[in-house]
Amino acid sequence: MYAVCYFYYICIMKQKKEGLKVNHRFTYVEHQFTLIEKRIVYNILSRMDSGMNVQPELFSKNMKFSFSWKDLDAKYEHVYKACENLGTRQMRLKVNHTKKEFDLITPFPRCTLENGVITVTLLEDAIPIILELKTGYTTLGLKAALSLSSKYSQRLYELLSGRIRTENGRRNNVTDWDYQDISYIRELLGIEIGSLSEKWHFETRVLKTAQREIKANTDIDFVYEFDKETKVGKQYTTISFTIYSRQDGAEWQDLKMEIANDISQADKLTKMGFAINLLETKYQFTAVEKAIITTDPKATDEFLRVHQEMTNNVHGVIDKPGAYMRASLRNYLNS
Repeated sequence: MYAVCYFYYICIMKQKKEGLKVNHRFTYVEHQFTLIEKRIVYNILSRMDSGMNVQPELFSKNMKFSFSWKDLDAKYEHVYKACENLGTRQMRLKVNHTKKEFDLITPFPRCTLENGVITVTLLEDAIPIILELKTGYTTLGLKAALSLSSKYSQRLYELLSGRIRTENGRRNNVTDWDYQDISYIRELLGIEIGSLSEKWHFETRVLKTAQREIKANTDIDFVYEFDKETKVGKQYTTISFTIYSRQDGAEWQDLKMEIANDISQADKLTKMGFAINLLETKYQFTAVEKAIITTDPKATDEFLRVHQEMTNNVHGVIDKPGAYMRASLRNYLNS
């Protein structure tokens, strides 16, 4: 049963996921939205993209958007607090204290809830920032974005998705985003000065949490590395990301679930034999690493799951499968 999944999954035809368009400018504007506030923004974005005639000259007045407050998947008290704060949130379009110049905007001046329906007013000046008005914009999966439970995961998903290059209308499978100033990344993520200042705290609360959630719930994966080349004393100043985009049109979430189910249903002996064969023929692991993979049932399942996802192109084309596999198993191998 388990061995035939090579052929079974490769033959699965999947429909193209619907996405919402997000303005590249919006992605790189500094803002302080919380998780629920961002969900409100996503709901607005999805409605702005549905059948609208995108002409800047039409945006001469404020716009209103309505949706069920249950779409936010939050308690009333949290929704109220989010809407209360949303009316005070500013976007920093430009700040240059040297030239004594700045451009600040509060995009959502009004928010109401009646009969279970939230209505949010969008300021006319903010419309071009949020809506797509030219080419070269990022496509985000609304369902994927809403599934992320951390505000840092949502924000990092936007930033990483916005970096993926396209060729002939198709997203590249692997994109490098190298040597990014950590202080700039922190600003874009909305991390307040003095908060999560220690490297381990920033890595644990932000990067690792986002890495886990984005891998499990969205159409991309990523790995990161603090750059030793730009280190100043004991302080890291830049960080590099490698972003893995799954193939266009792949219903990656359904496929991942099918792979996980197939592995969970396979008997222990079948999985063990398959893992040993792969370790001997496909991957160059050390004897200690092989022992961990073949003796720890959870490590075995993770090893087989990652291999099957790579085989079925769930992650797009992986240039270095061994390195990707080792990174995926790092928690097990380092234990």
